[in-house]
Amino acid sequence: MNLLGNWFNAIIDALGISFDRFFALPAVLLWATAVIVSAVAYLIVRTVVVKRGKHLPPKYGPVLLLLLFFSLFFDIKVHKLQNEFYKTGDIHAALTKINTVIASPRLDLSRVKDGLERLFGLVSMSVEPQGPGMDYVLIQINKPDPVKIHVAVIDLRTPGLEIHITPEFTKKSLTSDFAGKNDCVIAINGEAGASASSEMGLGTWSGLWIVKGKPVLLETKNKRPFLSFDPLNRARYFRGETKDTALTSKKYNTLSGRLDAIVDGQDVSPLKDMRQPRTCMGINKEGTKLILLVADGRRLGYSVGLDPASTVRVLKLFDVWNAMFCDQGGSSCMYLKSRRGLVNIPSDGKGVERPVYNSFGVGIRQR
Repeated sequence: MNLLGNWFNAIIDALGISFDRFFALPAVLLWATAVIVSAVAYLIVRTVVVKRGKHLPPKYGPVLLLLLFFSLFFDIKVHKLQNEFYKTGDIHAALTKINTVIASPRLDLSRVKDGLERLFGLVSMSVEPQGPGMDYVLIQINKPDPVKIHVAVIDLRTPGLEIHITPEFTKKSLTSDFAGKNDCVIAINGEAGASASSEMGLGTWSGLWIVKGKPVLLETKNKRPFLSFDPLNRARYFRGETKDTALTSKKYNTLSGRLDAIVDGQDVSPLKDMRQPRTCMGINKEGTKLILLVADGRRLGYSVGLDPASTVRVLKLFDVWNAMFCDQGGSSCMYLKSRRGLVNIPSDGKGVERPVYNSFGVGIRQR
């Protein structure tokens, strides 16, 4: 019975997300769909009526159906655009509350911006220090399609820096709730599991999950990469083929991703899909710098997302030597304490944050 319920929830969730993606299409495609659906519906109705020996006036049937579907599609499209407008407006209002963007002495973004402009064309950037050893960089690609990328650059050698990972495998929760509970300065989503449903488990997306030396989950059969931090926060990357479940000080805090993105400076991503929302974790060659990347996507006119190759190129501009793709899509989110919430707009529904099984964050120990 539980299995049947899980499947039902997964199907409903998939249909809901598909429905939302459909109405994110340009209006002209929706109207074309309305014409096609109207024609097919009319033919079906006419066939049934004729078989029953009745007559359906050919002049008015298609027109009425077309008007019906057109009105329905147009109403939902307008409602969706209104929601997008108000949600986006809220985010921009939050951004404008910070009147000045303070350039961090830790980051020289001129090289990054040059590299981004070679890749994408017109780009704007801003950087905001989030606390000792932590900076937030907003990248806005304007043409040919808009993309918003949120990057957190964290110096792991910062005194008092703390790594936070969800401490137990129970039910799903929001990354923003996790961040608030643990007083995180920056946090990103972890793993949502086999589906967005609150009742679906990790499935094939299980892996290593260790919090302050205590194992929560130790599985390597699915070839998932993982990122580990020792008690001094020195980071080490373990590629997907690694089958190492030994509890050592090197894995004091550990969290698995989904797929390798960069290994020893090389693009090894097996993904070939289209532009999507992304969540990635990466480190520099020395393991002293952590880079968290979240790209908004699936929002026409606001941010269409990044393809895997472009994601890797952006990470490399921040000196990432090893990196992994984490759970992404509707789960992708980044929390900033300075904003008291998410800095991005998740792609699910009306920008609603998706619950996940675990989250990752960094904070500063209170003395």
